[in-house]
Amino acid sequence: MTSAKYPFELAAMAAAAIPGLKIAQIRQPQYDDQTAQATTIADTEGNCWLILHPKAAISEEALAIHRGQLEYLESCADLGLVSFSVPVLRATLATANSRHVFIMTDPGGRALSDDASLNSMLLASSLAKALSSLHNLSAPALKELGARSHGEKEIRFGITKLIQAVSRELPTRLKRRWLSALDQPTLWNFASCPIHAQLAPHCVRVEGNTISAFTNWLGLQIGDPAEDFAWLMPLAEGDFVQRLQEAYAQGRSALDLHMMTRAQFYSELELAKWLRYGKRIGDREIIRQAKEMLDELDQNLEGALLIEPARAVGNISFEASEEPMLKLHPGSQRATTNISELETEALAPPTQEPGGYSDASQELTEDLSGLVDDILLQLDFPE
Repeated sequence: MTSAKYPFELAAMAAAAIPGLKIAQIRQPQYDDQTAQATTIADTEGNCWLILHPKAAISEEALAIHRGQLEYLESCADLGLVSFSVPVLRATLATANSRHVFIMTDPGGRALSDDASLNSMLLASSLAKALSSLHNLSAPALKELGARSHGEKEIRFGITKLIQAVSRELPTRLKRRWLSALDQPTLWNFASCPIHAQLAPHCVRVEGNTISAFTNWLGLQIGDPAEDFAWLMPLAEGDFVQRLQEAYAQGRSALDLHMMTRAQFYSELELAKWLRYGKRIGDREIIRQAKEMLDELDQNLEGALLIEPARAVGNISFEASEEPMLKLHPGSQRATTNISELETEALAPPTQEPGGYSDASQELTEDLSGLVDDILLQLDFPE
């Protein structure tokens, strides 16, 4: 399907899939990206339809799973569990090479443009509400419907493989930045949850400053919530991101301190994915463009790290008066800068002399009673 003719071809396929459908107009939004081709049409009765043609082959089993997941999202929207609408799948049509065309009701609204400038605080709050409601959905329920699940270890392994695939073309400083981020455990402390995973401006529908719907749910899975923010990092201004993060945290049931840092990381990795795609299909123009964008990113970042490496914990310093257990040992009444410097003999339990207690329970009882008496003598009680 050629890029110039695909909207008309998709419209024809929709007419073939739904008997009696008469097309009056081919409308926006339309897009052709790495995952799918899509167009919107209007029929003679005034109904609008979203026609989606995934580029990957889909088995009959996967098709049934996707249908069930869309129905689940639709029921969540009806119950008010999410704050956005989803397209309703009405028909499918098989094409060549196990591919399918999806004919869905169009959810309405205006799609964001690829070069949209995100600066509305109302839009930031609405986007936060929409994504937090999605991420708060039940992961077990979605798993029962066949959703894939990706945890922290699997995600980091996938990123490592991506970096290896384009390693020769990556600027040295940029590669160091990415590998350093992979090595920071605190960055990857998140709870996997339901995510869209393929959000882009053309998949986000707005009405005024309100998010009305998300489209193209082919990537729905259990994964890192930061992936659903990666698309907006190049578009959003600082105030927008801050407001988005604050509103999202208020609506989420899980704490995620480094979500936006990972979102920035995923955003940068999109350039590596584009380069890998160009190498995979042997497209020199894509390879050239990707390398230029990676070089530009490297120059803009100037070797900065995504997150500073965790520092070693310094020596702990305290006075004996600050540690109740040290009061039991007068010989240790001195300041120390290292726990290992404490006199181990003073802290060690008394050694039993020959002929001492042989019954462990009796020995424990005697020791505890002595400790309790000593502690009580050291504590200050009000008159």
